[in-house]
Amino acid sequence: MITDQPTHILLLEDEPAHTEIIQRAFSLRGGDLVRLSIANTLAHARRLIDSDPPNLIVADWKLPDGEGVELLFQPKDRPDIPVIIMTSHGNERIAVEAIKAGAIDYIVKSPDTLIDLPHIAERALRQWITLTEKARIENELRMRAEAEAIWQTVGKTIVSNQTPDQALATVIDIVKRKMQVETGTVLLWNPESQRIVFSKLLQGDPHQFSSFSLRKGEGIVGWVVENGRSALVPDVSKDIRWQSKVDRGTGFITRSILCVPLIAHDETIGAIELINKSPGTFDERDLMLMESIAAPLAIAIQNARLQQQVRNHLAELTEVFAKVAHAKHEWEQTVDVIDAGIWLVDAECRIMRANRTLAEWLGTTPNALIDADCHSLNICNTFSDYCPVRLRSTEILRRGEVQIPHLAGGTFRLNTYPMQTEGKVIGSVNVLQDITQEKAMQSQLVQAEKLAGIGRLAASLAHEINNPLQALQGCLDLALANLNNVEKQQRYLGIAKSEVERLGTMVQRMLDFYRPSKGSRGPMDLKALVDEVLTLSGKRLQHAKVTTKVEWNGTLPIIYGVANQIKQVFLNLVLNAVDAMPSGGELKIIGQVSEDSQWVCTEFIDSGIGIASQNLDKIFEPFYTTKSTGTGLGLGISHTIVASHGGRLTVDSTIGKGTTFTVWLPTQPTDRTKSTMVADGKTKSNLKASE
Repeated sequence: MITDQPTHILLLEDEPAHTEIIQRAFSLRGGDLVRLSIANTLAHARRLIDSDPPNLIVADWKLPDGEGVELLFQPKDRPDIPVIIMTSHGNERIAVEAIKAGAIDYIVKSPDTLIDLPHIAERALRQWITLTEKARIENELRMRAEAEAIWQTVGKTIVSNQTPDQALATVIDIVKRKMQVETGTVLLWNPESQRIVFSKLLQGDPHQFSSFSLRKGEGIVGWVVENGRSALVPDVSKDIRWQSKVDRGTGFITRSILCVPLIAHDETIGAIELINKSPGTFDERDLMLMESIAAPLAIAIQNARLQQQVRNHLAELTEVFAKVAHAKHEWEQTVDVIDAGIWLVDAECRIMRANRTLAEWLGTTPNALIDADCHSLNICNTFSDYCPVRLRSTEILRRGEVQIPHLAGGTFRLNTYPMQTEGKVIGSVNVLQDITQEKAMQSQLVQAEKLAGIGRLAASLAHEINNPLQALQGCLDLALANLNNVEKQQRYLGIAKSEVERLGTMVQRMLDFYRPSKGSRGPMDLKALVDEVLTLSGKRLQHAKVTTKVEWNGTLPIIYGVANQIKQVFLNLVLNAVDAMPSGGELKIIGQVSEDSQWVCTEFIDSGIGIASQNLDKIFEPFYTTKSTGTGLGLGISHTIVASHGGRLTVDSTIGKGTTFTVWLPTQPTDRTKSTMVADGKTKSNLKASE
């Protein structure tokens, strides 16, 4: 009837004559398509349901030991089974009670209805399948919406200016409000002690847990951290992984556990453990919600740690530059403790002094470097364009980034300070900082800002995805309703297929933007990048009542760079323009080649509220923002990306009239901006301007 397998129907009828009519009706309709089980009492029916659950129950209202409607109230651990109620003497009250109790249909027994029961049963089963699928989709969408709401809330901590402890406190507060549990903990893996330690407690006295730690593989939490997989344990007494040492030490009684791993960049850094849900037990919905929290929380913890390291690093560098400016006699007692390579050269490029860090990188001693030719270090040749001695430049500071594979981490930032007398360069102070880890941190922050951009688009994207889902559901319902009309079925299924392809396109578009960029440069089509960004943010613009106008003046050359990074810059500028026009407005995007043909300029012009003049020189600074919910990373990261392409990002604004951001990208790659890639994918000298 419904599938290739026989449909199992349980008939609960105490009148033999009625039973015989029904059996004959099903036999004539197609006995090989239906397996009919018969019971004449409620007790007999319940035994059959326990041993062989049917697809459908057809039950008489009055039975020797009760009423057939009682079968609608099954234990929670049994699957829902549709029930049709029959009665010999129907009345409106019985019909209402049956439907209110959850019956799928109600019929009055007569020769015609008994003979037509196979058709009625088939119709009821199809209705049940449709209702069940609809309920499943609605429940899935509701759970997804709730999970996305939690993800968006927790995701804000990814790029927020918080310490690891603050990030944990933020998420703990969300868990308290969303989950009804007796207690729970956030546990983190400590690589130094090789133990899993209790970091944050949902409820209770944290001092009780401070003395406990676990090994990987120890207990349910240890198993989760070791395997990077979630664990849903309704009864810990029946789980062989359970260990009670924490309960014995604290006096707490654990009955059930939900534990999910904290995974950041394929590394398990800890776990969230919830204990004793009240009321009831943990289920798959709880698991889905906690996993939606755990993913961004792990990134938030890692990013908070990285941001703290960046702040500490910046503080150290500030101290370094202050000390380098001191008198010559303080050199030995200051610079030797600095973790940057520092050396002074004279006007003939002879090394006058070098610190211990540089000497150790080169496998020698500071004294052995004195009077050596700076070129002999095999460093200068990679940044000769930045050497103030060679260029006789009196610029206060020249800066560049360089790959030196044979030293330390391999990626360095060079800062050169010319020494001069009466406008004449007599040498330079050179500071070589190993920024290998810092570059990795910056890459993660760029990816975090991408997540923030997707978060800002989440509501409009969810709305855009919901439309084809509703159309898809409608087409499937119509296809099911027209099983005998092949032409209509094909038409509706064709529409459903196109909606599925539309969904796939939207999801692929989001994934393409979300994926970390590979960092390899290639030809870029700015028109195509702008089109992709406007497509991605289309619903956001529509909801904000912002119209767009794109103009391309003349033929634009193909320029070189990392397309995904430039697309991220464009998306950030579009979203900032939307934020600047809270009541709607117009966003113009104008692209053209500069008069000297050296640059491709892409302008983003909004009609928004504008930026105060005193803030214009601060907006590209990291963590600076005038928004109550902003992170201050977007424009700073955009500025860094454009600079790494040899370009610049400028701003012009008037209060009340709007703001113009201009992205300047060079039409031709230069020695500073191009990257030479060898066949095996490894980067050779990769020198980039970061002025």
